[in-house]
Amino acid sequence: MNTPHTEFEPAPHRPPLEESRFLHLLTKVAVIANEATVLDDALQDCLSEICRYAGWPVGHVYLCTGADPPVLSPTTIWYFDDPTAYEALRRVTERTPLNVGEGLPGRVVLHRKPAWIEDVRLDPNFPRNTDPDLEITTGLAFPLVVGKDVPGVMEFFSREPLEPDAATLELMEYVGSQLGRVIERHRATRALEEREQRSRLIIDKCSDAFVAIDGNGLIRDWNAVAERTFGWTAAEPLGRPLTETIIPPRYREAHLRGLKHFLATGEGPVLNRRIEISALNRDAGGFPVDLTTSPFGSKAEYRFSAFIQDITTRKRPKPELRQLNATLEQRVEERTRELRQLNAELEQFVYLASHDLQEPLRGISGFAQLLGRQYRGKLDPKADEFIAFILEGVTQMQNLIQDLLAYSHAGSGPRDFRRVAGEELLTQAQNRLRLAIRESGALITHDPLPVVMGDETQLTQLFQNLLGNAIKFRRVTPPHIHVSATGGDGAHRFAVRDDGIGIAPEHLQQIFVVFRRLQTKAQYPGTGIGLASCKKIVEHHGGNIWAESSPGEGSVFYFTLPSEPRKDAA
Repeated sequence: MNTPHTEFEPAPHRPPLEESRFLHLLTKVAVIANEATVLDDALQDCLSEICRYAGWPVGHVYLCTGADPPVLSPTTIWYFDDPTAYEALRRVTERTPLNVGEGLPGRVVLHRKPAWIEDVRLDPNFPRNTDPDLEITTGLAFPLVVGKDVPGVMEFFSREPLEPDAATLELMEYVGSQLGRVIERHRATRALEEREQRSRLIIDKCSDAFVAIDGNGLIRDWNAVAERTFGWTAAEPLGRPLTETIIPPRYREAHLRGLKHFLATGEGPVLNRRIEISALNRDAGGFPVDLTTSPFGSKAEYRFSAFIQDITTRKRPKPELRQLNATLEQRVEERTRELRQLNAELEQFVYLASHDLQEPLRGISGFAQLLGRQYRGKLDPKADEFIAFILEGVTQMQNLIQDLLAYSHAGSGPRDFRRVAGEELLTQAQNRLRLAIRESGALITHDPLPVVMGDETQLTQLFQNLLGNAIKFRRVTPPHIHVSATGGDGAHRFAVRDDGIGIAPEHLQQIFVVFRRLQTKAQYPGTGIGLASCKKIVEHHGGNIWAESSPGEGSVFYFTLPSEPRKDAA
């Protein structure tokens, strides 16, 4: 055996995976990669699938640490067809970290390619040979690739000596790129969660009352100190106008004028500086406060954060109080900078999604279409099937990116609301869904619908998403969808009722969360963003959205829209 370590050498006597098993494994890995929400679970599922379908009795995952240079750390992610037979391998592996270039996983990271060792017992670069009871002969490993980075390696072993199989090596390289997408998505999700946690920690640990409002003057956040200062629990003021809670009557008109002026000009005389003013508690009792208000966001979606300190006990200026106030101002400025940075990072993420992520997809799609046109029928039938598989994957990814962009833009933009006829909105939505309505045989009826105040484009999208949802989640019979509305207190409540599959009551809050799906993509295709976009649009218009449903009994989606311009909105 002259070459114990091989990359992509053919094996004439070892047949590759059968075509059907090859395609089945590709499909399983693609589904796991697309639907995975927990990284360890995705790696475990893929490892098990590969071992079962490729016939490897042992599989394991090494992950790279964030050190520089990186170190490969063993994990507890394993597959065994007989756990007792490989106890020595598990024991020595879980106490053996590896450097880049060291051992089978290390050389895979170094070269960024799959590697095959025909006999690890003869390989001089296999540190785990220190244990004579490993009970393994052949080893295979491939990299999990994210761009130019290799964050992990999957390795497999067998007792019998096996010569390299070019088809298996090629398959493993493709699987590594698919699993790299899972790691990339996990990293992005973790980064966003860390930013949100950092922002929440700033607010929750603040020694001052914190209140945030949106461009309509509605309260969107309220910390524990604000509860103690004003007497309202955190949940009670959310969604209510600031003018109806803590602003004394004599300041309300000035507050509304200032809000409108800032939204129009970007200027505000009391913003980003500390002022002394009076506030109201829940019992309508007035007391003096120090107030610092700062805007954050952009013209598309401004919000305002206010740090408020009760100064009732302050009787006269003292040097230590002046120093305390100076420290407070500095802390507020620091927190405001952090919040602005968080918002800038989120805006940068949307920019990347709209440009950097779409460009390589266009290239892949273009070349795949070119291959399809020039070589269709000239290669074997499986080649045509593979090209179609590539195009389908690119289309799914492009749809996901477009839906993410639509979600980021939903409920944004200036609030230049106009009167819009509800029946016109419904008609436009139905026109956009003509094909889905015809194919499903859907019957859409409605009561007389009122005129509302809002953005026509966004409200049409709202109706389109809700109707499309009712059509998608139908039973075997053609769906019947009915739209109605009732009025009162300056707002109209709309109801979109269907006779579809329904939703369990315990899931009704989850359906408005982005990416939250109750069914698999195989059952009902989609990206899990449509209802989250509906929520953003309705809240942008100062309304609320909710659902009532039971499994097998259809669903009713309710939402409210203003019938008149809000007096407290700019």
